[in-house]
Amino acid sequence: MAVTIWARRSSSSAQKVFWALEELGVPHRQIDAGRSFGLTDTPAYLAKNPNGLVPTLEDDDGFILWESNAIVRYLAAKYGAGDLWPDDPGQRADTDRWMDWTITTATPAINPIFVRLILKPDPTLTPADLENLVAQTRKPLTILSDALSRRDFVAGDALTMGDIPIGMILNRWFSLPFEKPAYPALSTYYARLKTRPAYARHVVEAPPVV
Repeated sequence: MAVTIWARRSSSSAQKVFWALEELGVPHRQIDAGRSFGLTDTPAYLAKNPNGLVPTLEDDDGFILWESNAIVRYLAAKYGAGDLWPDDPGQRADTDRWMDWTITTATPAINPIFVRLILKPDPTLTPADLENLVAQTRKPLTILSDALSRRDFVAGDALTMGDIPIGMILNRWFSLPFEKPAYPALSTYYARLKTRPAYARHVVEAPPVV
């Protein structure tokens, strides 16, 4: 096995890594860790990842890496040159930019809704509260929708590493149980991603958080 991943498949961060591994055809071994699986607070694990979080990667040469976007970048650079990792520096910067944007802008807008509806259901959440939370998503989703109205994927005509964090958070958005504003370009993009077996298997069909 070329790569070992400590993570549970319900982890949204780990889903990005598993999706990338399958897209790249990289053999790997998974060790369940985090939440109900435990392990992340053990001295052996903390020696690999002092944050006590998942995922953690260990490559076959002993290199250890944590932070899911960093892991996706590493895998793309090592195993996906010219594919998930574009050869052209400009296109590579473009796709890299969308990875950072997902963390700094899209995820902070969408996750509060996920937490209060799904992860830790909040009985005090009112329709007005939900409306206000959804309003916080309008700007980032419009930015992304505008970009995807002009291209099939975030950095052009082919899937790159930048699509992986965005694909994860959009699956979370579309899975939330309420009627959403219409973003036709996002719906088309999401449908396009779902035709990819690795995305369907590791993100859309991922088990619930346990």
